[in-house]
Amino acid sequence: MTTGNSEMVSLKMIKARKTLDEIAILVENELWHTAINRMYYACFYATTALLASIDIHTKTHNGAKQMLGQHFVKTGKVSESLNDYYAELFHMRQSADYEDVEIYEKEDVLQLVAPAHDFISEIEKLLSK
Repeated sequence: MTTGNSEMVSLKMIKARKTLDEIAILVENELWHTAINRMYYACFYATTALLASIDIHTKTHNGAKQMLGQHFVKTGKVSESLNDYYAELFHMRQSADYEDVEIYEKEDVLQLVAPAHDFISEIEKLLSK
């Protein structure tokens, strides 16, 4: 990893952690759709940090999801379950942000909070190697 990439990775992970911290406030205020959005983005920032650590820079959210699968899930560095979680958040965030008919409630959101923390922690472990 180059020095520039190292700085970018670090900044993206700081952003991921700060975004993750926002979720507790959103849950407390019952802002379910926004909580899903922030969970997704926290994981997205961590994913792009991980990809940047191996010099991969994507231009789209789908690209990040595909590159994570190709370079980390298929190689066994990231579990299928974490990848499935990320894909589920991607779908839920899309629905929450762009579809007027999708309504997420407390139960939908609360079950996603702990896995978001697990996702970020797993990425941090991979980056520390």
